[in-house]
Amino acid sequence: MREQAQGVVQESLYVRLKKILRIQNGYAFESELFNDCRHGVPIIRIRDLAKRHTETFFSGRFDERFIVRPSALLIGMDGEFRCYRWNGPEALLNQRVCRLQDFSANVLPDYIFYGINEHLAALEAKTDFVTVKHLSSKQIENIRILLPPLSEQSRIVQILDEAEEWWRDHGRLEFQDYQGTQGASASAPPPARVCRPGGGGAGAGDQAGREPPAAG
Repeated sequence: MREQAQGVVQESLYVRLKKILRIQNGYAFESELFNDCRHGVPIIRIRDLAKRHTETFFSGRFDERFIVRPSALLIGMDGEFRCYRWNGPEALLNQRVCRLQDFSANVLPDYIFYGINEHLAALEAKTDFVTVKHLSSKQIENIRILLPPLSEQSRIVQILDEAEEWWRDHGRLEFQDYQGTQGASASAPPPARVCRPGGGGAGAGDQAGREPPAAG
């Protein structure tokens, strides 16, 4: 009887993400206004999540609700399902990337960051074999996650922060050691960057400012 009661208590600690946060889907910005000439505002695409920075800019109009700031939690919804902490500059949230936001008072965003990826990996594993796997915001909302008291969340986050810092520092050293074995090729300059402007150019971004996307 006691074991059964403990099971009920343990089960009550699980909540669906939709109860403790809100998911914002990215906007379908016009790709013809993308450029790598630094005209306009940086924009985040799925390919930029793992790099945590972007070299693509958008020179058109946009709504400020789609501005992503450093430390935001972002999820790529095609290919590999994974949550990333954005470390790049302020940038726009493009389609097929979503942001976790508006967290309730009883949850730490970093606790969700550390806990959600195993659930995303499970969803990815269940997805039927296709050329590119797709994730929906509804699937993310319905993830059930263990939610202990804030004090326990904070303790867990502190441990994982320290582990992540240790790994990052050691990983950097290993990378530097690897570079040292490559001789002159490791210090060779990167190939020249060619600017490929999209439609609209700098003028469109300057004139449009921060207006909302045009209807339709």
